[in-house]
Amino acid sequence: MLTGPMNDTTAHPIDGSSENDWTTELTTSDVHSVLSSERRRVLLGVLQTQSFPMDLDSLTEAVATQQSETGESAPDSLDTIAVSLHHNHLPLLSSLDLIAYDWSEQQVEKSGR
Repeated sequence: MLTGPMNDTTAHPIDGSSENDWTTELTTSDVHSVLSSERRRVLLGVLQTQSFPMDLDSLTEAVATQQSETGESAPDSLDTIAVSLHHNHLPLLSSLDLIAYDWSEQQVEKSGR
C-alpha cells in the first residue's frame, strides 16, 4: 500500500480555518481534483464575487472575462466555456457540495455548506 501526502484522505477545511467542522471539509484528493483545472480555479474565483442565484450564461461570461484578463490560456468561445462548465466543472463542484447546480434550469446556487 502506498502512503504519503498524495494518498492523504484526511479531511481539510475548505475555508482555510482550523475548525474541525466536517460539513466544510474535503479530502486532499478532492482538493487536488477541484484545483487541478485552470478553468475551475477561475470559476471558483468568479463564484466568490457573484450574487446568487446565477444562470449559466452570466457565469460563462464572467469566467470568459476573467480568463481573458489573466491571459493564462488562449481564449475559448463562450459556447466552449459554457459546455465545459455545464458538463464538467459545475457537476464536479456540485457533487462535492461546494455549490448547488440545477442541471435542467442551469442555475448555480450557494450550497448548504
